[in-house]
Amino acid sequence: MTCHFIIYNVKLGQCIGILPHDNRDFAMMVDCGHDDDFHPIDDFGQYLPEASNKKPSLRTLVLTNYDHDHFSGLPNLYDSVEIKGILRPKNLSMKEIRGLKSQSTKALDTLEEISKTYTTPIDNYTPPFIRKVFSLTQEELKNAGIPIATNHLSQMVFVKYGENTICIPGDIENRSWELMLAKTDLQAWLRQTNILIASHHGRENGYHEDIFDYCKPCCIILSDKSIVHETQKNMTAMYSSHVIGNGVFYTPATGNAALRKTLTTRNDGHILITIPLTGSPSFKAHT
Repeated sequence: MTCHFIIYNVKLGQCIGILPHDNRDFAMMVDCGHDDDFHPIDDFGQYLPEASNKKPSLRTLVLTNYDHDHFSGLPNLYDSVEIKGILRPKNLSMKEIRGLKSQSTKALDTLEEISKTYTTPIDNYTPPFIRKVFSLTQEELKNAGIPIATNHLSQMVFVKYGENTICIPGDIENRSWELMLAKTDLQAWLRQTNILIASHHGRENGYHEDIFDYCKPCCIILSDKSIVHETQKNMTAMYSSHVIGNGVFYTPATGNAALRKTLTTRNDGHILITIPLTGSPSFKAHT
C-alpha cells in the first residue's frame, strides 16, 4: 500500500494532489493554483473515482492561504469535479478577505460561494492517512504586533502516511513562524516531519532557522517559478544546509537518478513522491 503526493508545477503558486493507492475515495488536494492553461485537476482528475454525476469525485480540498496563487484554479476545479468537503482557514471572513484584495475576481467569487455551501464537516471521515492543521488567530497576530495579512494567517497542513510525514506550511512568514514554533503540539508534528515544503514558495521571508531545531528533513521541496526576485536567490542552498544526510535519490524525466537535498518545480517540473506504509519514500518526475 502506498500514497502518492504530486507536487504540481504551477510556477509561483501551489497545488498538491494526494492519492492513497489503497482508497482513492479519500483523494485530497492541497491548494488549487494553476498556471496559464494548465490546471492540475486536468491531470489529477484521471486518478479520481467517479461521482454519481459522472464527474471525478474529490473527497477534500484543503486551502492553506487566501492569496490567489493558492486558489486561482478554484472556478475550474469547482466546475470540473464533485468536491465533497473543503477545509479552509477560518481566521478571515469573506468580507475581510475581499477587503485585503485590490479587486474582485472569479476565483474570489467562487471562494465566497463555497464558504456559504461547505459549512459542516463530513461524517465518517476516516482516511488512510492522518491529517493535522494549524493556523494563527488574528488576536495572536495583534498581540505580537504582526499585521493582519493572508500569509501570516496561512493554514499549515501535516499529512502522515505510515512512517512518513509531509509538512505543507502555506505562506507562513518569519514572524508568524515565531508564533507557530511556540506551540508544543506543532513542535511534535515537526519532529516527525521528514519531507518539508518550503514556506512561501521558498522565498526568504518564509524561512526561519529555528524550524530545524525540530524538523530533520530528508528532502525539502520548493514550489516556485524562475528566479526573478532577490528574495529567491540563495534559498535553495540555504534549505539544503538543513537536510539530514545526503538527501534522496530523484529520478528526472530523462537521465539517471541522483542524490538531491532540494527539489524545485522550476527545475524539476511536476514531482511525484510515493510513500509506502513502511520504509522510505521515492521521488521522481511526474509525467
